[in-house]
Amino acid sequence: MLEYGAVVLLIALIAGAVFGFGVPGKVARLFEAGFEGVETATGGGPSAGPQEDGRYWNQADPDDPGHQGPPPGHPAGPPAEPTHPDDPGYQGPPPGHPAGPPEEPYEGPEPEHSDPENVQAALDELDECLERWNEDAPWFSGSCAWDVYKDLSLEDFAGVVDRLSPQELQRLFESGPIPLDQDYFDFIDDVMELSHLDTIRALQDSGATPFAQPGFDGVGGDPASGDTPGDVTYREPASYSLYGSTEDGEDPVKWEHIDQNSLGDCWLMATMGAMAVQSPGLVEEMIEENPNGTFTVTFPGRDPITVTPDLPTNPDGTLAFAGSQEDPPVIWPAVIEKAYAQMEGNDYGNIENWHPGGAMNTFTGDAGLDYIPDFTGTDIDTLADDFENGEAITFSTPPNGDDKEKKELIQDNTLVSGHVYFVTSVDRENGTVTVRNPWGPHTDDIVMTIDEVNDNIAAVHSTDLDE
Repeated sequence: MLEYGAVVLLIALIAGAVFGFGVPGKVARLFEAGFEGVETATGGGPSAGPQEDGRYWNQADPDDPGHQGPPPGHPAGPPAEPTHPDDPGYQGPPPGHPAGPPEEPYEGPEPEHSDPENVQAALDELDECLERWNEDAPWFSGSCAWDVYKDLSLEDFAGVVDRLSPQELQRLFESGPIPLDQDYFDFIDDVMELSHLDTIRALQDSGATPFAQPGFDGVGGDPASGDTPGDVTYREPASYSLYGSTEDGEDPVKWEHIDQNSLGDCWLMATMGAMAVQSPGLVEEMIEENPNGTFTVTFPGRDPITVTPDLPTNPDGTLAFAGSQEDPPVIWPAVIEKAYAQMEGNDYGNIENWHPGGAMNTFTGDAGLDYIPDFTGTDIDTLADDFENGEAITFSTPPNGDDKEKKELIQDNTLVSGHVYFVTSVDRENGTVTVRNPWGPHTDDIVMTIDEVNDNIAAVHSTDLDE
């Protein structure tokens, strides 16, 4: 009974405190406010719209603790924060900042980067050069155009090129003798290595000789395969990589990237394959990627040659000459091939049906060793020693299989006459040599005994490319 009385007394004290402090009125007002909120939200009150801060009474800010509403950007949620520098209202870090978006790749100066006053002044002077130009005697204009170009920045030069027609560009660059001035050649190099590809393409399309790409007029095709090119044009592949993937520790340069296609330069493709087998790093030393997307190729002892990523292409978009079975295609063979064609008279036809020793000489700056098994013979130990010492080795088959003693592997289609293969391995113990066809990785290994080498191969070419 004593415990019961204590409980009754406690309840009485609480009730007295509630009425003494006026809590009933506060509770009543709380309920009243709640009903008004419901009426307002359902349209029964004076306003069914959002509050002054733009949110409805029951809509929490995404930054509020415990928010469980739709995320920013959702149709029922708040607007998404701008995330790209081009988005209106973006206030984040600039491109390239560690906390910001990646920096856009530099592709070279564009016409909009030029100074309009400088461009117009140059155009006025070039108009005078064009007035002096004569089709029968273009040299009368002398160095008029060069005197204007040499004072322009690459940005202003891009603006000038953008304003001139192809015919005007061709006439201006073909007028007068080529200036025997190193600054002129440095200027051409700078344009090729640093200008935007659109500027370079405009110059190439005009027919201006300093920027001409290798032609196709002299191309006859690959006599070994019978492939001949169709309607070949220059196009930049939709997607590509200069080198192969390095995932899983793979080399970026591999012989599997070689695919000759329809140009008769097996001698060059096979030598590149042999180089990829023995000295893949040499390829990376030869090719420099420029900021504007062009490539500068330097053969030992030769002047650097800069080429664009525009490559000989078939109507279906596949590469017509040096190609690749990779997806996207790997283009280092095509880049070297294009530079080689430019070096040899600026025509792809000029690099058909050559000797592998010529390519080895170009890639090393020194002559390699050529020998004919018919006269000297070769043995497995010599080939194994050369291969193990890092020498690139190629084999040439006799043309048309005229020599009856060398017909066996050609007659059974193991080898093709008048063709060049590259060595991928030498097995000293078993006395065999494995070669590959530069027609692509879809072809099979060809394993030959040393006797078959001596009976079917017309010439062996080897050199240490790293010397």
